[in-house]
Amino acid sequence: MKVDRVIFALTILAAVAGVNSGAKAADGTKTSAERLGWPSGKRVVIFHADDIGMCYEAVPAMRAQRWGRIVAITSIKLLEVMLNATHYTDVQIAWAVGLHLTFVLSAVGLGVLDRLTRH
Repeated sequence: MKVDRVIFALTILAAVAGVNSGAKAADGTKTSAERLGWPSGKRVVIFHADDIGMCYEAVPAMRAQRWGRIVAITSIKLLEVMLNATHYTDVQIAWAVGLHLTFVLSAVGLGVLDRLTRH
């Protein structure tokens, strides 16, 4: 939830800072704001709900991507431990496997909950 707020805040900051200042393109074509009916040179912030994850369908997808990245990172660490098993104790290997399985089962459980609570 906090990550979603940060992304939203950064989007607002980029828009207010004038990422798209509304100036005419070099070839004389209209800007997006002008095509939507705003006067030339007017600074306009244009939002699309999918861009910042505000639509209902985007939130579970963003959550799934986040959990996918976490599981992938723990998979890489587990692979490193398994490839160098002689340098790790049995307890360290058990912790690496346990941590990975915890994240995998959490991701699967949250995916099931998302599916069950879909409107």
